[in-house]
Amino acid sequence: MCIRDSRIGVDVGKFGLIFSLLSFMILVIFILVEHVEKERNFMHETFHELLEALVVSLTVLIVSIPEGLALSVTISLGFSVKRMVEDQNLIKSLEAAETMGNIQMICSDKTGTLTQNKMHLITIWNKNFKEVDYSSDTIDLGSITTNQQAQQLILEAINCNSSAELHAQIGSQTELGLLKFTEKCGQSYEKFRNAHL
Repeated sequence: MCIRDSRIGVDVGKFGLIFSLLSFMILVIFILVEHVEKERNFMHETFHELLEALVVSLTVLIVSIPEGLALSVTISLGFSVKRMVEDQNLIKSLEAAETMGNIQMICSDKTGTLTQNKMHLITIWNKNFKEVDYSSDTIDLGSITTNQQAQQLILEAINCNSSAELHAQIGSQTELGLLKFTEKCGQSYEKFRNAHL
């Protein structure tokens, strides 16, 4: 089994070498014919074109040899990461560039954690921490505090210290999450703003 695989590998390697040399010769002939046809002197451009032909033929050789496949994949991923860095996207591992090839939009918080770009109030502090069931449609503010003045103060602080608009989705996601909390409490943030601002 191993002998057969190695023979196939050697044959593929030979074919890759022949095809690489053939492609280099064709590209060099093409460049020289174009050079003679346009009657140009041997300049920096021609040298650059010959260098590109050499790179193409070496790429064909590296890709055709099975052992070079990992190297060619790593190089292509490296180029992808470099291009993504130019678009202000930092990739820590090369494998992530392959996975993220078809993604249209990525939402992350300031620490770089991937999120849904939606914030919810899950805990509120009132002398001690109180859990808020953000998945429910309604929230009873009385479960957080029974003091009516404290309830009013919480809602005023949330709604009057924000310039976000919940229905138009304008503002930071943190502010929008707090406004969602107000709506789930059965209150209108616009009512608080009109009354206090």
